[in-house]
Amino acid sequence: MVKFNRRRLLSSLGLLAGVSGLGLNPLTSMTAYAKPSTASGTTSLNGTIYIVGENATLLPEAQGLKKQDCCVISTLDIATGEKKYAIVPVPNGHVAIHSGNGNILVVGHHGNRNAFVDKDLNILKVIEAPEGYLYSGHGMYDAKRDRTIVPLRHIEAKSVKDTGLFEVYNSTTLELVKTVTSGGLHPHEPKLIPGTDEIACTHYGEIYAENPPFIMNVVEPKLTILDAETLEVKRHYVQQDYAMLTHMDIDDKGQAYCVMTQALRINKNHPDGWEAAVSVADKQMQQLLNFKRDFPLPYRIADRSRIDIPLPMIQIDTQTGERKDYFTGFANQMRGQSVAKNSVAGIAAGVFYHSDTLITHRSEANQLLATKAADLGLADMRGICELEGTPYIALAGSNRGVIIIDARNFEVIRRYSIDTHENVHLSARMVG
Repeated sequence: MVKFNRRRLLSSLGLLAGVSGLGLNPLTSMTAYAKPSTASGTTSLNGTIYIVGENATLLPEAQGLKKQDCCVISTLDIATGEKKYAIVPVPNGHVAIHSGNGNILVVGHHGNRNAFVDKDLNILKVIEAPEGYLYSGHGMYDAKRDRTIVPLRHIEAKSVKDTGLFEVYNSTTLELVKTVTSGGLHPHEPKLIPGTDEIACTHYGEIYAENPPFIMNVVEPKLTILDAETLEVKRHYVQQDYAMLTHMDIDDKGQAYCVMTQALRINKNHPDGWEAAVSVADKQMQQLLNFKRDFPLPYRIADRSRIDIPLPMIQIDTQTGERKDYFTGFANQMRGQSVAKNSVAGIAAGVFYHSDTLITHRSEANQLLATKAADLGLADMRGICELEGTPYIALAGSNRGVIIIDARNFEVIRRYSIDTHENVHLSARMVG
């Protein structure tokens, strides 16, 4: 059984007395390692995978552009492998979502612009965040009401009063219909709850105030349930972890599978140099979780100047708030990034980006599986999405490679050798 040890952390690291909720629920560990194979036959699939890359500046058309001003949206034809792309004026490109009428909303994170594009990637409309706010990651299409919902975060939240917003757009006219509060700090990923007329949305729950050695100062991470018609808050499920509640997907039984994020800062100005700074953060992590590390640290710590804390994938009942935690080991679950369910296969899967590991929960068997990117033929993995109506999911490397796997047996059935331009998330729209 693994828990955050709050008392040990506070005494050994000298943290502020106001740090809340470092204790984790007991972790469920039922791990097997899934070894995928390559499909021997062919499978007919028709649809499009949408890939958003944060870095468009390496493309020949992007000369003179700055990374913080644009991103690249790509479409991948699943049947033919044909890829098309366009550079759009969206900072920190995060994900693309189907927004009705064949159109796509390209969503940025921590930026002031999003863009609606058509199926041929022509820009239809660029939307600007209102003063004091930034777009905060994802969005969703409500087909029943023909509207697209886009979350925003307060530009510099200082307290729980600095809640985020939802902008609501008519998906046909692309006109802004209304703006409402999200009910929490930094709304990120909204999803319709199957079998209800409700929406669930993750809230990061962080404020912008330093709290060393942690990267994020987390005060109220929560899953918020809203009325899908009015977007009025119906209930909150506040989590007690000192970690942001970030990404999730919801299975057909209304179970929200979520990942969390928290990290320890590496002091680049340490007087004894980089290696000494890494050693300090590494020891803090081991003290925090009360374990001795026996695996290499992720190579990405040099890029980010942080060590991400291993955290469970969690399951929250959207009707009761009951929670279960799934953990396969410290080496496997650093930096939860993307989550997808697959209704046909009866699974939910989370990508742990800094561990390059896919964690899969089979609900009927209550089985937990861990699969490494290298076993799937990827150098790393970051984006994931369901191919709706099939037992397949798509996975992408952060810079190169997209694969489709059978979620029932982890068989790789498609492989696309394409650039993904610092991809964060995938989405897909199936045809037929």
